Amino acid sequence: MNQNQKNLSLAMIVKDEEDCIKRCLDSVINLVDEIIIVDTGSTDKTIEICQSCNAQVFSYQWNNDFAAARNFGLDKVTRDWILWLDADEEVAENRNQINQGSLFDDYDALSIPIINFYGEKIDHDQVVQIGQPRLFRNHMGFRFENKVHEWLNLTSAYEQDRVGFLDLKIYHYGYMNSQVDNKQKFNRNVNLLLQELKDEKEAFLAYIKALMLANNFTPAREALDKLINTYPALANHAKHLKPEFKRLLSSETIL
Repeated sequence: MNQNQKNLSLAMIVKDEEDCIKRCLDSVINLVDEIIIVDTGSTDKTIEICQSCNAQVFSYQWNNDFAAARNFGLDKVTRDWILWLDADEEVAENRNQINQGSLFDDYDALSIPIINFYGEKIDHDQVVQIGQPRLFRNHMGFRFENKVHEWLNLTSAYEQDRVGFLDLKIYHYGYMNSQVDNKQKFNRNVNLLLQELKDEKEAFLAYIKALMLANNFTPAREALDKLINTYPALANHAKHLKPEFKRLLSSETIL
């Protein structure tokens, strides 16, 4: 894949994202050949905005399972490579990296830096950066797993050393205070986290997700306490959290 021969689809799931979806889609102009949007029940102008950006929009009956919704979208993709984003993200830096054809020949998935902003305003000194596989080859059987903190199962690619790195930076604004204050999404995600604890296979991921959701809401603190009471080993990790995360915990014994 090179600059003159792209073969890339964008796959997303959305609901009521009219405030940010255009920013996201504008950021991939001239980067992708196909945009697949799975809408889980928008009542605002999200669908119209997506269609105005030449996206294919598919309706999906929400069933409290993020992985299932993402996999529904994967089944609609027709290109050889897939980029997955959330509506509160944008491809922000090093767009030319997408033209490194050799990486797409040598690997089946590519990890990308995700810059997570938090706090009152966008501040490049107040971020949490992680690497996450956001580009992957289609038709390889890669699927998402887990209802809420969904992750892309690339076990076979990792075992064969087929996961590379691409310095195509993605900005994520979903942990900004203005976004976290959307209580509807917050309460939905916390409830899903608590539900998933019934058969939790990856407590650590649920714990981190709850931390990032917590902010100043009492239900999230209760979720954190439940997680730590269920998995006491997590208390040791909490002692080493950054100050901005420590303040979210209500258990004095942890701090």
